[in-house]
Amino acid sequence: MQYCIDHPEEVSKIAKVKAQVSEVKGVMMENIEKVLDRGEKIELLVDKSENLRSQVSKFISYSLKFETWAVILKTALDKK
Repeated sequence: MQYCIDHPEEVSKIAKVKAQVSEVKGVMMENIEKVLDRGEKIELLVDKSENLRSQVSKFISYSLKFETWAVILKTALDKK
C-alpha cells in the first residue's frame, strides 16, 4: 500500500494497462462470437448445398425417365 502512495504514476500506468487489456478482451470476445456465428452460417450453407445436390440428382433422374418415355411415345405414335 505504501508503494501506491509513494508512486502514484505507476498506479496510473497499471490502471491504463488494465483498461487496455479489458478493451482487447472485449474485442476478442466479439471476434470469437462472430467466428462462431460464421461457423453456424457455413454449416447451414453446407446443409443447403447438400440438399440442393440431392434434388438435382433426382431432377436429372426424372428428366431422363421423362425423355425416355417421350421417345417411346413418339415412336409409338409415328408407327400409326
